[in-house]
Amino acid sequence: MKLLIALTFSLLNSVAFLFYLSSINNFLPFDSSQSYNWTNIVTVVVLFAVGIFSLVGILLILGQLPFKKKISNISWYLVIKYSGIVTLFLLILGTFYFFHIFTWYWILALVVLLGILIVII
Repeated sequence: MKLLIALTFSLLNSVAFLFYLSSINNFLPFDSSQSYNWTNIVTVVVLFAVGIFSLVGILLILGQLPFKKKISNISWYLVIKYSGIVTLFLLILGTFYFFHIFTWYWILALVVLLGILIVII
């Protein structure tokens, strides 16, 4: 139960902070000299990673509930493991897309492949 509350709290905080940052006019990925503002980019990436990790963790917990008798019987190890794998995989794909190594259809194919691998394993 504690993990579910912590994941919900971190998801709400990261989404709220991202919403706040998107409303600020000066929070842009470019400087005035049109170079990358890495501080803003890393801030958004970290908040997205926390949000994705929390969302996948909550979905995995809720997906295990019908098969368990109590919430205390849920495998927290699997929740953290698969949330970390999905988050790391999406961060790597986002980095590849940011630096124009992959296009969006290759990333979509790899995400589908990851989904199939997680269901099989």
